[in-house]
Amino acid sequence: MLKTSGVGVTIAASPAAASRMRNHKKERRGVRVGGGVAAGETIIQHLATTPDVAARVESWQRTLQGLLEAARGVTGQGLPPIVAPSPTEAPLSDDAREFIALERAGQTWAIPEDLETAVRAFGDALVAADGAGLRRHLHHDPDAAVLATLREGRPLRHRLVAFAKLGRHRIAKYRLEGPGRATTLNARWEQGESGWRVGALDLVKTE
Repeated sequence: MLKTSGVGVTIAASPAAASRMRNHKKERRGVRVGGGVAAGETIIQHLATTPDVAARVESWQRTLQGLLEAARGVTGQGLPPIVAPSPTEAPLSDDAREFIALERAGQTWAIPEDLETAVRAFGDALVAADGAGLRRHLHHDPDAAVLATLREGRPLRHRLVAFAKLGRHRIAKYRLEGPGRATTLNARWEQGESGWRVGALDLVKTE
């Protein structure tokens, strides 16, 4: 696995390998493919900024290419011909570039007014360790372990310490502070017909 700048990437990085993967998926699924391979290429181009890293990318690509050829492709039916991607082909998602933006220090995102209200209310519910209050903002019941951690920590206040846009989602990082303990959580906000709701809540750390 190529690891650099704190990011782990595993992909066949050369244009030839990427082309074969695209074509193989097209033959297998009968649909246009533009997501994972193209996103991986974009991220690798961003990461491979030195000759040393570029050499590691090329070495790993040769290894993956050999494994792909030995397996006769993803389906075991042989590799399709290499076809250069169309220069006019539009990406189906801009997630890769948003991952890159998220990595860069100092990146700030505007918070919509309705989301800002929901983020603040959810933070208040976290401080209160209020299961019913949290449930109003979650797609599911609050995790029992998270609730137990909140109640043990007895937080007095919350702060929004990071906010980022990732595709259609918004990631809010909360820091809850109480007597002798601080707890950090990530909430993934998603917008639906009923407004903004938390699709996932992860306990990052306690200290």
